[in-house]
Amino acid sequence: MNKKQKKRHLDISDKLLNMAKALSEEAAESDDVILARTSNLLMLVSGVMMEKKDIDKLSEICSMFSAKKILDELEDGDTLDLS
Repeated sequence: MNKKQKKRHLDISDKLLNMAKALSEEAAESDDVILARTSNLLMLVSGVMMEKKDIDKLSEICSMFSAKKILDELEDGDTLDLS
């Protein structure tokens, strides 16, 4: 990874962390569990994106989760809406 990429990744990481903080505050004010969990996910991505092996592992986990959701929907006979 070159210096320019590293700087850009740090910038994006900071932005994600700021978004997570704002969502966390909103979640606390509105007692919204979904916003709180989303904030946690943004914090996780912000933290792992600085290391390629970490973001690769998270990407693999997310891919497996998505594939499982699709298979579960197909098994349940639900129509798979990809729109």
